[in-house]
Amino acid sequence: MQSYKDWCQPSAAPDKDPCNTLGLSSLCANGWDLLTSTGFFADVLRRHFASADQIRSQDLKERIWTPSEKTGILIEEVFHWRGDVVGKRPAVIIKRNEFRTQEFLLNNLMGIGANLASTEHNVFWTGSHTLFCIAGTSAETDILATEVLEYMLTFSPVFRQQLGMVKFIVAEVGAVGLLEESLEHYVVPITVGYSYQYNWGLEEVSLPLKNISLGITVDGVDLGNCEPKENCE
Repeated sequence: MQSYKDWCQPSAAPDKDPCNTLGLSSLCANGWDLLTSTGFFADVLRRHFASADQIRSQDLKERIWTPSEKTGILIEEVFHWRGDVVGKRPAVIIKRNEFRTQEFLLNNLMGIGANLASTEHNVFWTGSHTLFCIAGTSAETDILATEVLEYMLTFSPVFRQQLGMVKFIVAEVGAVGLLEESLEHYVVPITVGYSYQYNWGLEEVSLPLKNISLGITVDGVDLGNCEPKENCE
Protein backbone atom coordinates (compact mmCIF):
# COMPACT_ATOMS: atom_id res chain seq x y z
CA MET A 1 0.00 0.00 0.00
CA GLN A 2 1.40 3.37 -0.98
CA SER A 3 1.44 6.26 1.43
CA TYR A 4 -0.46 9.49 0.87
CA LYS A 5 2.87 11.27 0.29
CA ASP A 6 3.51 8.87 -2.59
CA TRP A 7 0.06 9.62 -3.99
CA CYS A 8 0.83 13.33 -3.94
CA GLN A 9 3.83 12.92 -6.24
CA PRO A 10 2.66 13.55 -9.82
CA SER A 11 5.19 11.03 -11.14
CA ALA A 12 3.51 8.24 -9.20
CA ALA A 13 0.20 8.61 -11.07
CA PRO A 14 -0.66 6.81 -14.33
CA ASP A 15 0.50 8.62 -17.47
CA LYS A 16 -3.05 9.35 -18.57
CA ASP A 17 -6.45 8.91 -17.03
CA PRO A 18 -8.69 7.40 -19.73
CA CYS A 19 -11.79 8.42 -17.78
CA ASN A 20 -10.80 12.08 -17.84
CA THR A 21 -11.33 12.14 -14.08
CA LEU A 22 -8.91 13.83 -11.72
CA GLY A 23 -6.37 11.69 -9.90
CA LEU A 24 -4.77 12.15 -6.51
CA SER A 25 -2.29 14.75 -7.69
CA SER A 26 -5.27 17.05 -8.25
CA LEU A 27 -6.81 15.93 -4.95
CA CYS A 28 -3.64 16.98 -3.13
CA ALA A 29 -3.68 20.38 -4.84
CA ASN A 30 -7.40 21.18 -4.71
CA GLY A 31 -8.83 19.13 -1.85
CA TRP A 32 -11.84 16.82 -1.76
CA ASP A 33 -14.73 17.93 -3.97
CA LEU A 34 -17.36 16.47 -6.29
CA LEU A 35 -14.97 15.66 -9.14
CA THR A 36 -11.74 14.82 -7.33
CA SER A 37 -13.59 12.39 -5.04
CA THR A 38 -14.47 10.24 -8.06
CA GLY A 39 -10.88 10.54 -9.26
CA PHE A 40 -9.69 9.24 -5.89
CA PHE A 41 -11.65 5.98 -6.17
CA ALA A 42 -10.57 5.49 -9.79
CA ASP A 43 -6.94 6.12 -8.89
CA VAL A 44 -6.65 3.79 -5.89
CA LEU A 45 -8.53 0.95 -7.59
CA ARG A 46 -6.39 1.21 -10.73
CA ARG A 47 -3.25 1.12 -8.62
CA HIS A 48 -4.51 -1.94 -6.77
CA PHE A 49 -5.27 -3.85 -9.98
CA ALA A 50 -2.09 -2.66 -11.73
CA SER A 51 0.01 -5.46 -10.20
CA ALA A 52 -0.77 -9.15 -9.65
CA ASP A 53 1.21 -9.00 -6.39
CA GLN A 54 -1.43 -6.69 -4.90
CA ILE A 55 -4.45 -8.77 -5.98
CA ARG A 56 -5.55 -11.24 -3.32
CA SER A 57 -7.81 -13.51 -5.35
CA GLN A 58 -6.02 -16.10 -7.48
CA ASP A 59 -8.89 -15.93 -9.97
CA LEU A 60 -8.19 -12.23 -10.65
CA LYS A 61 -4.39 -12.14 -10.83
CA GLU A 62 -4.48 -12.14 -14.63
CA ARG A 63 -6.99 -9.27 -14.65
CA ILE A 64 -4.36 -6.52 -14.67
CA TRP A 65 -5.38 -2.92 -15.23
CA THR A 66 -3.48 -0.96 -17.89
CA PRO A 67 -4.28 2.43 -19.47
CA SER A 68 -4.70 0.76 -22.88
CA GLU A 69 -7.89 -0.57 -24.49
CA LYS A 70 -6.57 -4.11 -23.92
CA THR A 71 -6.70 -3.74 -20.15
CA GLY A 72 -7.69 -6.88 -18.26
CA ILE A 73 -10.19 -4.99 -16.12
CA LEU A 74 -12.08 -1.77 -16.78
CA ILE A 75 -12.17 0.82 -13.99
CA GLU A 76 -14.26 3.72 -15.19
CA GLU A 77 -16.54 6.54 -14.11
CA VAL A 78 -20.17 5.58 -14.73
CA PHE A 79 -20.77 7.86 -17.72
CA HIS A 80 -17.77 6.44 -19.57
CA TRP A 81 -18.89 2.82 -19.38
CA ARG A 82 -20.30 1.00 -22.44
CA GLY A 83 -21.61 -2.52 -22.09
CA ASP A 84 -21.00 -3.36 -25.76
CA VAL A 85 -17.29 -2.62 -25.35
CA VAL A 86 -16.72 -4.48 -22.09
CA GLY A 87 -17.21 -7.98 -23.50
CA LYS A 88 -16.48 -10.60 -20.86
CA ARG A 89 -13.89 -8.51 -19.04
CA PRO A 90 -14.71 -7.60 -15.44
CA ALA A 91 -15.25 -3.95 -14.60
CA VAL A 92 -15.57 -1.63 -11.63
CA ILE A 93 -17.83 1.30 -12.45
CA ILE A 94 -17.71 4.31 -10.12
CA LYS A 95 -20.74 6.48 -9.42
CA ARG A 96 -20.92 9.47 -7.07
CA ASN A 97 -24.07 9.74 -5.01
CA GLU A 98 -25.61 12.74 -3.26
CA PHE A 99 -23.64 15.03 -0.97
CA ARG A 100 -25.48 16.43 2.07
CA THR A 101 -24.53 19.12 4.56
CA GLN A 102 -24.96 18.86 8.31
CA GLU A 103 -25.12 22.15 10.20
CA PHE A 104 -24.28 22.15 13.92
CA LEU A 105 -24.24 25.88 14.70
CA LEU A 106 -26.32 28.84 13.55
CA ASN A 107 -24.92 30.25 10.31
CA ASN A 108 -22.15 27.60 10.58
CA LEU A 109 -20.32 30.12 12.77
CA MET A 110 -17.30 28.77 14.65
CA GLY A 111 -15.59 31.98 15.79
CA ILE A 112 -15.33 35.75 15.50
CA GLY A 113 -12.06 37.66 15.19
CA ALA A 114 -10.87 40.05 17.91
CA ASN A 115 -11.59 43.08 15.72
CA LEU A 116 -15.09 41.78 14.86
CA ALA A 117 -14.17 42.06 11.18
CA SER A 118 -13.53 38.35 10.50
CA THR A 119 -15.50 35.17 11.09
CA GLU A 120 -14.69 31.46 10.88
CA HIS A 121 -17.26 28.98 9.57
CA ASN A 122 -17.55 25.20 9.47
CA VAL A 123 -19.90 22.65 7.92
CA PHE A 124 -19.90 18.85 7.68
CA TRP A 125 -20.33 17.20 4.29
CA THR A 126 -21.60 13.62 4.09
CA GLY A 127 -21.43 11.70 0.82
CA SER A 128 -20.91 8.32 -0.76
CA HIS A 129 -19.74 6.55 -3.90
CA THR A 130 -21.06 3.28 -5.27
CA LEU A 131 -18.58 0.88 -6.85
CA PHE A 132 -20.44 -1.39 -9.27
CA CYS A 133 -18.50 -4.66 -9.64
CA ILE A 134 -19.46 -6.19 -13.00
CA ALA A 135 -18.51 -9.52 -14.61
CA GLY A 136 -19.84 -12.14 -17.03
CA THR A 137 -21.00 -14.65 -14.42
CA SER A 138 -22.50 -14.32 -10.96
CA ALA A 139 -19.60 -16.25 -9.43
CA GLU A 140 -16.92 -14.03 -11.01
CA THR A 141 -18.90 -10.96 -9.97
CA ASP A 142 -18.91 -12.10 -6.34
CA ILE A 143 -15.17 -12.79 -6.53
CA LEU A 144 -14.51 -9.31 -7.92
CA ALA A 145 -16.81 -7.71 -5.33
CA THR A 146 -14.99 -9.54 -2.54
CA GLU A 147 -11.64 -8.26 -3.83
CA VAL A 148 -12.87 -4.66 -3.97
CA LEU A 149 -14.70 -4.94 -0.64
CA GLU A 150 -11.70 -6.32 1.24
CA TYR A 151 -9.38 -3.73 -0.26
CA MET A 152 -11.61 -0.76 0.63
CA LEU A 153 -12.45 -2.18 4.07
CA THR A 154 -8.84 -3.03 4.98
CA PHE A 155 -7.47 0.38 4.11
CA SER A 156 -10.46 2.50 5.14
CA PRO A 157 -8.67 3.62 8.36
CA VAL A 158 -5.69 4.72 6.24
CA PHE A 159 -7.88 6.58 3.77
CA ARG A 160 -9.78 8.28 6.60
CA GLN A 161 -6.61 9.43 8.34
CA GLN A 162 -4.60 10.49 5.31
CA LEU A 163 -7.50 12.30 3.66
CA GLY A 164 -8.47 14.07 6.88
CA MET A 165 -11.94 12.51 6.90
CA VAL A 166 -14.24 12.30 9.91
CA LYS A 167 -15.58 8.98 8.59
CA PHE A 168 -14.66 6.62 5.75
CA ILE A 169 -16.45 3.25 5.77
CA VAL A 170 -17.82 0.51 3.55
CA ALA A 171 -21.48 1.19 4.23
CA GLU A 172 -23.28 -1.47 2.20
CA VAL A 173 -22.75 -4.41 -0.16
CA GLY A 174 -25.72 -5.22 -2.36
CA ALA A 175 -26.94 -8.55 -3.68
CA VAL A 176 -25.70 -9.93 -6.99
CA GLY A 177 -28.08 -9.41 -9.89
CA LEU A 178 -28.32 -9.01 -13.64
CA LEU A 179 -27.19 -5.65 -14.98
CA GLU A 180 -30.17 -3.78 -16.45
CA GLU A 181 -28.10 -2.24 -19.26
CA SER A 182 -26.71 -5.64 -20.34
CA LEU A 183 -28.35 -8.97 -19.56
CA GLU A 184 -25.02 -10.70 -20.25
CA HIS A 185 -23.43 -9.14 -17.16
CA TYR A 186 -23.95 -9.45 -13.43
CA VAL A 187 -23.38 -6.69 -10.89
CA VAL A 188 -22.75 -6.24 -7.16
CA PRO A 189 -22.93 -2.66 -5.82
CA ILE A 190 -20.59 -1.63 -3.01
CA THR A 191 -21.31 1.71 -1.35
CA VAL A 192 -18.51 3.58 0.44
CA GLY A 193 -19.61 6.40 2.73
CA TYR A 194 -17.59 9.28 4.14
CA SER A 195 -17.92 12.61 5.91
CA TYR A 196 -15.52 15.52 6.28
CA GLN A 197 -15.31 19.08 7.53
CA TYR A 198 -15.29 22.08 5.24
CA ASN A 199 -13.89 25.23 6.83
CA TRP A 200 -13.77 28.78 5.51
CA GLY A 201 -13.29 32.33 6.72
CA LEU A 202 -14.84 35.66 5.85
CA GLU A 203 -13.20 39.05 6.36
CA GLU A 204 -14.87 42.41 5.97
CA VAL A 205 -13.21 44.89 3.66
CA SER A 206 -13.62 47.70 6.23
CA LEU A 207 -13.69 47.44 10.01
CA PRO A 208 -17.11 47.60 11.67
CA LEU A 209 -18.10 50.96 13.19
CA LYS A 210 -17.72 50.81 16.98
CA ASN A 211 -19.19 54.21 17.94
CA ILE A 212 -20.23 57.60 16.54
CA SER A 213 -18.94 60.84 18.01
CA LEU A 214 -21.43 63.74 17.83
CA GLY A 215 -20.63 67.35 18.71
CA ILE A 216 -23.16 70.15 19.36
CA THR A 217 -22.02 73.80 19.44
CA VAL A 218 -24.25 76.56 20.90
CA ASP A 219 -22.95 80.14 21.02
CA GLY A 220 -19.44 78.88 20.58
CA VAL A 221 -19.75 76.33 23.38
CA ASP A 222 -19.14 72.68 22.39
CA LEU A 223 -21.88 70.83 24.25
CA GLY A 224 -20.64 67.46 23.09
CA ASN A 225 -17.33 67.75 24.94
CA CYS A 226 -18.12 69.99 27.95
CA GLU A 227 -16.31 69.34 31.19
CA PRO A 228 -17.44 69.77 33.86
CA LYS A 229 -21.14 69.30 33.08
CA GLU A 230 -22.30 72.48 34.82
CA ASN A 231 -20.32 74.63 32.36
CA CYS A 232 -22.58 73.37 29.60
CA GLU A 233 -25.84 74.51 31.20
